[in-house]
Amino acid sequence: MKRYLYLFVLVSFISGCRKGVEMKTWERVYDKGILFCVREKEEGGYWITGMKIDEEGNGRFYLASLDADGEIIWESEYGEGYGVDIEPLEDGGCLVSCVIRDLACICRMNEEGAILWKKNLLEEGDAVFFIGRASDGNYLITFRDSILKFDINGNILQKWKRTGYSFGIVIEDADGNLVTVDDDEWVVKMDPAGNILWEKDLDDWFGYEDLWELKEAIDGGYILGGRGDDKKMCVLKLDKNGNVVWVRHYEDDKYEYGMVGSIQPEEDEYIVAGFTANGEDGWDVKEGVLMKIDTYGNTVWEKRYSYNGNPRNGFFYVEKTRDGGYIMAGWTSEVERGEDETFSMWVVKVNEEGEIVEEE
Repeated sequence: MKRYLYLFVLVSFISGCRKGVEMKTWERVYDKGILFCVREKEEGGYWITGMKIDEEGNGRFYLASLDADGEIIWESEYGEGYGVDIEPLEDGGCLVSCVIRDLACICRMNEEGAILWKKNLLEEGDAVFFIGRASDGNYLITFRDSILKFDINGNILQKWKRTGYSFGIVIEDADGNLVTVDDDEWVVKMDPAGNILWEKDLDDWFGYEDLWELKEAIDGGYILGGRGDDKKMCVLKLDKNGNVVWVRHYEDDKYEYGMVGSIQPEEDEYIVAGFTANGEDGWDVKEGVLMKIDTYGNTVWEKRYSYNGNPRNGFFYVEKTRDGGYIMAGWTSEVERGEDETFSMWVVKVNEEGEIVEEE
């Protein structure tokens, strides 16, 4: 009798836990524009940022707070420009890398979207990229030939400058070294003092300015993604010394070309988001793509997405959510390339298998 009572209590407990982590799936289209990032908030819901297109066709730095169902809680614009990356904070706010009126900036926002502080990174120019986390709890960001470490209040703690480079993404690896890529498809690894440990030229694998993603690999080394020199979706693995371990190009019978926009490591696999494309130049974007690949780059599963049958759709960012699913951000368009094209901001929330499940 006690055994059955124990089993009843255990099953009830497990069922209660599952109910507490409800798997929601949905897709939403918002105003005209393009989204570059979506991040889950500490307290639930999501941040999105990108570029909203106004009635005159100008791009404006856009930030919005969404609830768990993708409905807008509030949205704000902060002048001409665009938002690039978001780092959620424990206080309910976030850090955003952005461009405002042609100036590269870092902003700290409160939970209602008010700017608490803004740090201009350049006197002029609009080059700003993703925010990285440092092992000491501070933050990293690149702009042009420099890498900055800054604290939660925007104070610059350290600066690494390498003349002749144009840095993009930067990460700090498990050994405390800095790894970054530049516009010419160079991967550069530096020690904490900024001394170069090695450099690797990847232009045999990626096209110019087509290396879009860099993460530390699950089993050591580094994983990179973008558009290959053959215009196909491309993921490449480097070891810790910068040697190429493997490279994979992804295509299908329908669309030959594409781009990897975002990679997120999991326990023993990677989730990859991007888009397919056609056309002589490989930029006639068609469908949003979500793939799961193993540690050798082999496809575990792959899903394609288009909003309401739209002809042009793509993702720039993917994140695994706390419920075990995934959320992607990008854009969708109702018209073909070359027509009077307008983009709409697009977010898709799927389950652990990449599916949107219709509510009963």
